[in-house]
Amino acid sequence: MRDGNLSDPSIYAGFVAGCTVAPTGTNNITINNNVVLDQDFAITSGSLTINATGTLSQAAGALRTLSINNKGNGSIIQLIIVAATPGVRSKPQLSVGILDLSRTTLNIGSGATVQVCCTVFMGTQVTTNLGNNSLLNVLGNIDVATASSGVAGPPKAAGGTPAGVRVYSNLVDNHGGAKSLFQTSTNLVVCVQGNQLSTSCPPSSAAIFNVASAGIFNDPTCLSVLPVTLTRFSGSRTSDGGHVSLNWATASEVNNAFFAVERSTDAQTFDVLGQVAGAGTSSTARAYTFLDEYPLASTTYYRLRQVDLDGTSTFSPVVTIAESRTSADWLLCTAPQHYVVQGSGELHVLDVMGRSLFTQTLLANKSEVVLPALPTGVYFFQLLTAKGRSTIRQ
Repeated sequence: MRDGNLSDPSIYAGFVAGCTVAPTGTNNITINNNVVLDQDFAITSGSLTINATGTLSQAAGALRTLSINNKGNGSIIQLIIVAATPGVRSKPQLSVGILDLSRTTLNIGSGATVQVCCTVFMGTQVTTNLGNNSLLNVLGNIDVATASSGVAGPPKAAGGTPAGVRVYSNLVDNHGGAKSLFQTSTNLVVCVQGNQLSTSCPPSSAAIFNVASAGIFNDPTCLSVLPVTLTRFSGSRTSDGGHVSLNWATASEVNNAFFAVERSTDAQTFDVLGQVAGAGTSSTARAYTFLDEYPLASTTYYRLRQVDLDGTSTFSPVVTIAESRTSADWLLCTAPQHYVVQGSGELHVLDVMGRSLFTQTLLANKSEVVLPALPTGVYFFQLLTAKGRSTIRQ
C-alpha cells in the first residue's frame, strides 16, 4: 500500500492495471499509509485495521461518512486501530465527518485517537473498547439508538491510564440508551460539553440527554474537545503606532499544527498575514506573539485560524484594533503621484509584500513628494522619525 485515496485501486499491494479494483465493504482492509477517505464508505461483512503507520482521514473541507454494520449480533470486531506509541496519544489515525455504527465491535488501541467532526450514530448492539490513554474525540453529538450499546475503557488496574471520551455538543437519547452508554466502572473519563451542534452536521434524531442528572460526566477538568483551548487573544498598536502586536495563550493543545493570523477591514473578508507554529499536543500553558509590521491606519479586525494536523480548522474570536489617531494626519495626496508629508524623517513606500518601491529622506517638517508611476494597487507609506514609525495604507 501507498499514500492515496481509499477508492484508488493503485494504492493497494498487488495492484495490476486493468485487473485490480478498489476493495469494498466485504473485504478485510489493512491501512499502513496515509489514506484519504475520498467518498462515503460502508463496511458490511468486512473489516478495517489501521496500523501504527497508517491514517484514514477525510480531506479538509469534506464531510465523509464511514458506516460499519455487520447485520449480526455485534460480536464481530470490524474496526481495529493500533497506535505507534501506546503511552502517548497519537494524532487522529481515523478522522471522519460521521461515524455510523450498528451491530459491530470497535477496538481503539492504547494511545490511539479517533476524531469525528460531526456525529457518531451509535445504533443497536455496538461495543466500543478504548485502550489505555486512547481518545474518542467527537466535535458534534453522540446519537444513541438503544440501551444495547456501550463504550468501555480499560480495566481499573494499577498503573493504567484512563481512556477519554470528549463530546463537544450533546448525547442524543433514543429509547433510554444514553444513560447506560458509558461504562464508568471501567477506567473511562467522560466529558460532554453541551455546545450547540454545527449547522453543517445532521440534526439530532431525538431529545438531548441531561448528562449531569445521570452522573456520567466524570471529568472535572473537561479539557476542550476542540484542538486548542484558547485562554486569551488580544492586540494593540505599539507605542510608536508603527506596528500591531497580537498576543494569545493556550491552556492545552491537541494535534495543533499551526495558527494562521488573518486580517480584515470589514470583519467579513479576511486575508492571511502569516502563521505561527503550534505545539502539537501539549497540556501546559503556552503564549504566542505575532507582529503586524505594516498595519492599516483604519479600524482593523484580526482573528486566528487554528489548523489541526489533519487539516481541520477552527476560528478564534475577532479582535478589533481602532484606527490610528496619530498617523493619518501626516500624509496628504494633492494630485496623482503627488503628496505632502508633514514631518521630517525617512519615507518608504512599500507594496503588500513589504518590498520597498520608493525611499526619500525628508529634512523639512513639510515636504512635497512626487512618486514614480506605480501600477494600480495597495501601497503602504511608512514614515520613520526620531519618535518612531508610522504607517498608512493608500
